Amino acid sequence: MGSHHGQDAMRGRAQGYVGGVGGAGLSSEGGGVGASAIQGAGSAYGSAGSRAGESGASRLGGSGSDLHSVHGKEGVVGAVGMGGEYGLDSRAGKSAYGEAGKGTASDFRGSEHKGSSHDKESLSGHGDARAEGRDLGQSGSLYGKDSASGGAGGKFHDRLFSERKPGLFDQSSQGSDQMSAPYGSPSVSQRKQVPSLDIKASDFLKNTESTEKRRRHHLDDQTAPRSRVNKHLNDVRVLKGEPTELSCAVNRHDLTGTWFKDGLKLTSMDGVSLEKEGLVHKLIISKAEDIHAGKYRFEAGDIKTEASIFVEDPPQVDEILLKNLTSVPTVAKAGEKVAIKIPFEGRLPVRATWLKDKIELGDDSRIRVDKTDTFTTLSISSAERKDCGDYKVRLKNDSGILDVDLKVEVIDKPQPPAGPLKIVESSANDVTIQWNPPKDDGGKPVQSYVIEKQQVGKSDWVAVGETPRSCTAFTTSKVEQDMSYYFRVRAVNAEGTSDALESDEVVTISKGSPGAPDPPEIIGVSKDTITISWKTPRKAGSSRISGYIVQKRKMGSMTWVPVNSAPIADKKLKITDLKKGLQYEFCVAAVNASGMGDMSAPSQAVFARDSTTPPGKVRDVKMTINDKTSVTLTWNAPEAKEGSGVEGYNVEIRSSDNLSWTKCNIFPIETTTYKVKGLQTKGTYFLRVRAINDCGPGEATELEACTEAVPSVVSPRFIIDKRVKNFLVIKAGNTIRVNIPYE
Repeated sequence: MGSHHGQDAMRGRAQGYVGGVGGAGLSSEGGGVGASAIQGAGSAYGSAGSRAGESGASRLGGSGSDLHSVHGKEGVVGAVGMGGEYGLDSRAGKSAYGEAGKGTASDFRGSEHKGSSHDKESLSGHGDARAEGRDLGQSGSLYGKDSASGGAGGKFHDRLFSERKPGLFDQSSQGSDQMSAPYGSPSVSQRKQVPSLDIKASDFLKNTESTEKRRRHHLDDQTAPRSRVNKHLNDVRVLKGEPTELSCAVNRHDLTGTWFKDGLKLTSMDGVSLEKEGLVHKLIISKAEDIHAGKYRFEAGDIKTEASIFVEDPPQVDEILLKNLTSVPTVAKAGEKVAIKIPFEGRLPVRATWLKDKIELGDDSRIRVDKTDTFTTLSISSAERKDCGDYKVRLKNDSGILDVDLKVEVIDKPQPPAGPLKIVESSANDVTIQWNPPKDDGGKPVQSYVIEKQQVGKSDWVAVGETPRSCTAFTTSKVEQDMSYYFRVRAVNAEGTSDALESDEVVTISKGSPGAPDPPEIIGVSKDTITISWKTPRKAGSSRISGYIVQKRKMGSMTWVPVNSAPIADKKLKITDLKKGLQYEFCVAAVNASGMGDMSAPSQAVFARDSTTPPGKVRDVKMTINDKTSVTLTWNAPEAKEGSGVEGYNVEIRSSDNLSWTKCNIFPIETTTYKVKGLQTKGTYFLRVRAINDCGPGEATELEACTEAVPSVVSPRFIIDKRVKNFLVIKAGNTIRVNIPYE
C-alpha cells in the first residue's frame, strides 16, 4: 500500500521523502493517502503529507491498517491514527505535539496478515508480525505494500536506481520488478536481496527519543540562568591550631558543588566540614594543622574557583614558662654555673639567637649557646657580676619571629665604699671620717659598714665600730694625742664583706680650730641696715668649717655684740636693727668641729644712713679666669666715705670695634666678682666696673689693658671603640696593627 519513498520513489514525481499509496507519494501538493507509511499516509515534509495521514496503519499502530502517522494528523503537529507511538493510549499518552490519536491502542504487536514491518505483506510473508524489539510492527512492508523497495507497482522510481551504484543494498539486488509483484506475496529472493534495510523497532525508538531529549535539553539551556560565581575563594593565612574557613557564593540554589584539595576530590578529612547555606558554600576547619595547608578548589557544573590555605607555625614557647621567664629574673651567685633552657615549638628550621644588652652573644671561655630542634640553652660556666643585665632570645622561622625577654641577676659581695675616705675632724681626742656608698652593692642591699684603724708602724687592724647602711660617717674616740693612724671601711651585705676603702695618714693634734678670716667688707648701706661680706680663712683647722659667727660694735665702744646666735654657712650677711646716724664696725670668726676660731680684724667703720653721694671708684679690678667664651673679673669695694655707701655693682663691656658700652648684669651685683659670658673666641673686649647706691653709679674703673678671649688648651683625647678597649684577640705570630683615632 505504500513504500518508504512512494511509487515515485525517493526522487518521485511528487518530490516527497516518505511516499504513500501508488503514485501519491508525499508530494508537496497532492494528497498522500498511503496504506502504511513510516510516518503515515502523508510525508513528513510534503504539502499534503505534512498535513494528514488519513488512512493506513501506524508505524507503531495497533491491529489492522490504522490511520496514524509518526507525528499524527498534521504530520509533525497532530495524529488521527488508530493508535501509535504518540496516539491515544499509546506509550506517551497522546501525540507528540497535536491532538490525541483515535486508533486502538497498540504497543508493538499486530494481527492477521498485518503484522509485517510496515505493510500487509512483508518480507516475512502473511504471518502475524511480532514486535519483540525487532520489527516496527504494522501492516505493510518496510517501504511499500508488497516489497522491501517497491511502491504500487513494486518498483523504486527509475531515478533512484538509474543513478545508484551497484551494491547499494546487496551484491545480488535487482530492480523493483524482480523483487515482487503489485500487491502480491513477496518472492523468495525478496528477503534475501534487502537484508541491510531491516530496522529494529527499539533502535528506531531510541533514535526518536534521543532527538526529542536533545531538543528539550537545548530549550532548557536557553531558558535556565547561566551558572556563575558571585564571590570567589580567597587565600587564607591561619595560625596553627586556630579555626579558619574558605567560602564562595554562586548564583543558583540548585548548584551542588565538589571540593578538591591539591587536585584530589575531598570526601572526608579530619577537622574539615563542608556546609552549604543558601548560595554560600563553605569549607570549615575547626583547628588548622599542617595537613590542612594546600590549594583548594570548588567546582559546580562548568564553574570553579580556587584559593590556598597557608598554615603559619611561628616559633612558640609555653605560656606559663614564658610568663615566668619575663616576670621573674634568673638569679645566681657569683662563681656558680648558670644554665637557661628554653623549649620551643614551630615549623623547622628554627634559628635561635641570644642577645645581651642588644648585642648578640657568641661562645667564649665562659659563655656557650646551644640549640636543637626543640630547645635552646644559654650556659655560663662561672657567673660574674658583669653577666647581670637584660637578655633576649630571638626565635625565627619562615612563619614569624618570637622574642623572649628575660633578666639575669648575679649576686655577690658588695664593691668597696666609694671614696675618697675624708677626715672630717681630727683632734687630740677623736677623729671623724666620711665615705660614700659602694657603686655596686652586689645585687643585695648593704646591711652595714665596718670601720677599722691601724696605728702607723704596726701591722694589725683593729675594729673601732660599725654603722648602719644609712650612715656613711663615723667618729671614734679610740685615738691618742699626737699619734698617726690609718682608717679603712668595708661594706657588708648578705653575700659577704667587701674589700676595704683606706684613708691617708691622719694625725691627732691638740689644736684643731680654724684661723681668723680677713676683715669683712662693707657692700651695702642704708639708714637702718648694713650688708657685709667676707672670705674663708686661710687655715681651716683640723676639720672642715661648718659656719661663721658675726659680731658688731658701735664706734668708740669696747664691747662686741653677736649678730647671729648660730653659725651661718653663707659668707655674706645683711645686718638690721641699726640706729640711723651711728657708726658701726663688724668682725667675723669661723667655726669647725673643734670650736670657734679667732675673730677677724674689725671692718671699716660705716654710718647707718641713706647715701647722700654716689660711691667712689672700685679698686683693684682684675681678670682672674680667661677661657674661649668668658672671662671672670674680681675687684675691691671703694673706700668708705660718709654718706656714700655701696649697694651693688654694675659690669659693662664693649668690643674693640664698638665705642658703646653695654651693661652685662640685669640686677646689681652684690659680690665683688663676676663672670662675663657669651664672648667670641679670640675677640678683644674692654671691661669696666661701677659701684652703685641710692644716689646712682659711682665712677667706673676700667681694666688697664684690653682682654682677649682665647681658647683654653685642650688635651688630646683618644676615640676608641668599646670593643677595642675591652679585648683584642690576636693569633700568636701575627702582626698587630691597631688604628686609634684621636682629637
